[in-house]
Amino acid sequence: MTNERSKDNSSENFISNKSHDFIGKFVIGFNKLNNEFINLLEENQNIKQQYKNLEEKNQEISYLNSELNEKNQKILHTNSNLIEKNNKISQMKNYNY
Repeated sequence: MTNERSKDNSSENFISNKSHDFIGKFVIGFNKLNNEFINLLEENQNIKQQYKNLEEKNQEISYLNSELNEKNQKILHTNSNLIEKNNKISQMKNYNY
C-alpha cells in the first residue's frame, strides 16, 4: 500500500510539475507577445507622429508652391508685356529705316 501511495504521489508530482512547466512556458510566451505588442504600439505611435509631421511639411510646401506659381504667373505676364513692347519698338525701327 505504501508503494501504491508512493506511485500516486509521484504521478501527482509529475502531473503537477508538467502543469507548472506548461503554465510557466505559457506565461513566458504571453509576456513575450505582450512586449512585442507594446513595441508595435510604440512603433505605430512613432509612425503616426512622422505622418503628422510630413503632412504639416506638405502643407508648408504646398503653400510655398502656390506662392511661387503666383509669382511665376506675374513674371510670365511681365515677360509677355516686354516682348510685346520690344516687338513694337522693332517695328518702329524698321519703319524708320
